[in-house]
Amino acid sequence: MGIILPVQSHEPLYKQVRNAIEQAIRDGQFAQCPLPSSRALADELSISRNTVNLAYQEMLSEGLIVSEERVGYRANTAILSSSPGHAQEKNPPEPNTVDWRRHLQTQAQAPLPEIQKDYDWQAYPYPFIYGQVPSSSFPTTAWNRALRTSMEYPHVHWSLRDGGSSDDPLLVEQLRTNVLASRGIRAAPEEILVTLGAQNGLFLAARSLLGPGDRAVVENPGYPDIAHILAATKARVTPIEVDRDGLCVGDIPRTTKLIAVTPSHHFPTNVGLSEERRGLLLQAASDNDSLILEDDYDSELRYTGRAAPALRAVDRERVIYVGSFSKFLAPGLRIGYVVAAPELIERMRHERRYSVRHAPGQIQRALALMIETGDYQRVLRRYRLSLRDKWEAMNSALRFIIGRDFLPSTGGTSVWVPLPDHVRADAVVLEAAKRGVLVESGAPCFTAEHPDRQRFLRVGYAAIPIEAILPGLRVLADVIHDERKQTKR
Repeated sequence: MGIILPVQSHEPLYKQVRNAIEQAIRDGQFAQCPLPSSRALADELSISRNTVNLAYQEMLSEGLIVSEERVGYRANTAILSSSPGHAQEKNPPEPNTVDWRRHLQTQAQAPLPEIQKDYDWQAYPYPFIYGQVPSSSFPTTAWNRALRTSMEYPHVHWSLRDGGSSDDPLLVEQLRTNVLASRGIRAAPEEILVTLGAQNGLFLAARSLLGPGDRAVVENPGYPDIAHILAATKARVTPIEVDRDGLCVGDIPRTTKLIAVTPSHHFPTNVGLSEERRGLLLQAASDNDSLILEDDYDSELRYTGRAAPALRAVDRERVIYVGSFSKFLAPGLRIGYVVAAPELIERMRHERRYSVRHAPGQIQRALALMIETGDYQRVLRRYRLSLRDKWEAMNSALRFIIGRDFLPSTGGTSVWVPLPDHVRADAVVLEAAKRGVLVESGAPCFTAEHPDRQRFLRVGYAAIPIEAILPGLRVLADVIHDERKQTKR
């Protein structure tokens, strides 16, 4: 309960209890809840209930606590905040004597800023935020049913066990037969690892493959977190430009060991890696003895044309495939997977064991049951239809607002929006937020010296209601127009 009595004291026991309770209150432990009952506190401290009652009575007479019917005692925060002891505690904490700069290990950093999110996005009328889903879209009924079943025989064993370094065999089987097959991927159980989201998979792969001085390639613009993950291994991170056909494969150095790429929907522009570039990339990897880290970002969410098969479907040796359920089911579930050669999966399994051990058993089993019963596929179809409607509304409005410079995406959950000359993305983001529109600057996706880093916005549409898209984009267009007039003065 956070109430600790001194080891040695000459004060009466009830005084010790009284002082300990006061200190706990001053530390904020009972700001939102009542004090424990005298019986509960007496049992916790292994003392007489009468002793606790004496302490409470003295504090009540001093006004430090108040009595509420059917509740018990509560801290009188008004008198505590105005008392002299509030400004200076009786036992102030000792000054920090540890020089943490000496103890903390220096980490290599990529020349990229970190993505900053406003996690209070629901407070905005127009939340064009990427990476979030509205709570109303989550399949609560199906998920609760799967959770209940996961705690019944015979599933409860797999939900509650310590799996060591292993994964839930039912989830692995469902991934193998139902999820990966839709991307053209054939995989044996020993080629699959369950992770805490896609980012955990990227981290484990980088840690297993790269060391100081190894060269790794990332897209520019690209996913900033993968650059930070690769840089943390002390590898040499080389950014390679992206155009309308995807990664400029011809610029990849021959000494590259690992190529990180988002071929299905490039992060953040949403362009797909063209068929010609896909062939060139696989050939370059073979010629240079490189490996490809394929983040199959938003591959399920394509609304026009045919989706190309995953690179892993073409090359089972050199491609390390990373997928996730976070983008459309719920990012808070933190469940992803990696498909790779058995030798690499075994090494990643070893790395995972000594960090997070394994993903929560009940979450794995519940997700496996959702896939097995067909609920997962139904949810995905329903969510894809909802997103397609939003995607059409976004494209229609942006074509009108931006004109011929706008390049519609083929899918995903966001749009990459170019800005007029001399209008800075960071300035638009700040002003738009003041008017209730939440969008993201594209700047963190570029290297620090890239000339285009302030020329784009990332406008997400998964979280915003469809009826708010058009009025929200009108406000955003007004902000861009005002910023453009400002730059001409």
